[in-house]
Formats: sequence, C-alpha cells, structure tokens
Amino acid sequence: MLYKYIYELIRESRSLNFTMVEVYTNGTRLTESLVQLLQECGVMLATSFYSDDACTHDEITGVRGSHARCVAALRLAVKAGIPTRVGVITMPSNEGSTPANINFLQELGIERIHVDHARGIGRGTAFVTPDDPMQQLCGSCWQGRLAINSVGDASPCVFSHFHKIGNVSEGLASLLSKPSLHSFRSDMYRGYHEPNRANELCSPGRCGPSSCGTSTCSPQDCSPIDCVPYH
Repeated sequence: MLYKYIYELIRESRSLNFTMVEVYTNGTRLTESLVQLLQECGVMLATSFYSDDACTHDEITGVRGSHARCVAALRLAVKAGIPTRVGVITMPSNEGSTPANINFLQELGIERIHVDHARGIGRGTAFVTPDDPMQQLCGSCWQGRLAINSVGDASPCVFSHFHKIGNVSEGLASLLSKPSLHSFRSDMYRGYHEPNRANELCSPGRCGPSSCGTSTCSPQDCSPIDCVPYH
C-alpha cells in the first residue's frame, strides 16, 4: 500500500484477466477509498498476524500501534465483505500463543487462517539465517504468480523480492514476458519435483505444494502463509 500507483496497478492487473489479484499488506494503511476499490475490482486481502497481545505484536513488528491498526484494517475488510486471509507467523517471541491468536482472529470474523513459521526473508532473517533464500520459498512461485512491491519492483512472488525481474513502470504485460521470470518458474518447478528436494520440503514444518500431499499442505492453494491450515 506504500506504492503510490496502487489504484492504477490494481485496475491494470484486472484488465489483464489475472485469475486472482491480492493485496498483501500489514493493514496499517488500509483506507475507506482503497476498500471501495478492492470491492469494485474483486480484489482479495492478505496479511500476517503475530499475536493477540498488542505489546507482543508491536514488539515483533517494531512499530508501536501496529496491532491496533492491523486489527482495525481486518475489521474494515470483514465489514466490507472483502475475502481476507491471515497468516499467523510463529517465532520464539510468540511461541505457544497460536491457539489464542487463531481464536482472536476468528472472533474478528476471519475465516481463512493459516499458520506458518518465520522465514529467512527480509526482516525474517532476524529469526532465520538461510544459506540460500530459495530454500525459504514454499514452491508455488512457478504457478503463474507475480508480485509488485512498494517501489514497483516485480518478483515471482511476495517472498522472492531478492529475485528482481524488472519494474512495473515497464508495464505488467511486459513483465510477464520476461525470460528471467520464465527461467525462475522453470527452475522452481523442477526443484520441487525432484525426489530429494520433495523429501526435504515435506519434513515437519515445511511446505512444498508441488510435492506434498493434502495431509501436509494444500497443493492446490498454497503460498508462504498457507502451511498447516486451521479450520
């Protein structure tokens, strides 16, 4: 939501007939006008959640008041009927609070709640230090996804901004034809279909939608926050 042309970007993505358009956000900048656009364009909303306790949540985000603004955004989205998914991210500082967090979100009216571990991407490197950032991805990037960050840079998914393929100023249609995007998707597809790689990804706490069964994750609908579903 920091991207200044987000309204135009949403409309352009819809004009290209993407099956699903989603705004992945911490929710602190959700406004009534943006909610109206999400409604008009049939756009989904996704966010991460760290604790039902405001102090713990704010400590993890490093932003005072982020819990209150995130909760307010979720209430606004639910009231507007915007399809919303929330990932409860686990780490040492909120260990053991997952059931309470899920109950809290359910009371807000959130129906799509999943649990994931902290991944060594972005600020997540404070909790996880990966040898290879590719190992932090869930594996669904090859399934026709594209993500635009707050400065307009494009990558294969919301967690792979380390693999920049261009900037949205080039146009979404142009980005979709980039050889670097196609190469990334091909490598990801092959990597998650190799037997050894599949065994690693299907270990406890990991999720590889291309190789795991439904008892481990949801292969048809998996993303970085879609591991270990709770209903």
